[in-house]
Amino acid sequence: MTFSGGNISERRLEEIKQPSDTPTSLLIKRFEDFKAKASFDFKQDTNGFGTIASFEGEEIDMEEGQIRLMERVNSNDEYIRSFGERYNYDWNDNESAALNSFIYNLGRGALNQVTAEGTRSKEEIANAILLYVNAGGRELPGLVRRRQDENALFIGEMTL
Repeated sequence: MTFSGGNISERRLEEIKQPSDTPTSLLIKRFEDFKAKASFDFKQDTNGFGTIASFEGEEIDMEEGQIRLMERVNSNDEYIRSFGERYNYDWNDNESAALNSFIYNLGRGALNQVTAEGTRSKEEIANAILLYVNAGGRELPGLVRRRQDENALFIGEMTL
């Protein structure tokens, strides 16, 4: 299985790729294209690569967007590792990357939800990931593709 391609083209991904990118940040970028000026995105104003803007209408450059993206990805890595230790999950690299993309999009509370507070098996988590496809009360094709990619990565049908 191959990645869906996300919401951007391979050409666009190459344009926004930075030396500090990791496989996880590149996965996220497939769905979170760069935008300089903040705009409302279902729950809050976002800019850069989908990070919360400091204020309404904030404008940042791609360098600042990359810094914010990598801070969040690295912080989420630590959170996922700690969560796994607490609930006896031994996440592999692909599972961690899939979960990072998932909580990058939905917030850290979604990890607790998708794992049912650490009570679900990995197979149950993989299936539950596919359910988070709505925003603003409707199913969005971009979220369907993202969850399919995260699921395929989590179960090992794809690798980064």
